[in-house]
Amino acid sequence: MERDKLMSQIEEHGSHVVDVEILKKSYDDRLLEAKLQVEELIRRISNMEVKMNNDEANNSKQKTKLRMRLHWTQAKLDAFRGRYKEVVDELNFMNKKYEEAAGNLKGRLALKGIEVLNLKKELAAAKGQ
Repeated sequence: MERDKLMSQIEEHGSHVVDVEILKKSYDDRLLEAKLQVEELIRRISNMEVKMNNDEANNSKQKTKLRMRLHWTQAKLDAFRGRYKEVVDELNFMNKKYEEAAGNLKGRLALKGIEVLNLKKELAAAKGQ
């Protein structure tokens, strides 16, 4: 009787040991799977960080190129603006000179017209005598 009791306890412990080993194997499998997932996630994060660094470097290069283009374009715009101002100033100066010359010529033409009229009057008066 004592022996049967001990044998049943041994069988019970044996079945518990089997259950524990099955659970241990299951947890070991889960742990291994979790470790593999962690390694995969670490690898993906590392790849993303490398890509982000590359993108950041490319963006920095692009910004530098665009800054250089903007600087060159600004310099060119300033040169065009300066030349445009010179041309407008010259145009205004030439227009002023033209207006002065046209005014002088009109005045001279008026004087010549009056002189011609006076000469015609004198000619008519001389013919009339």
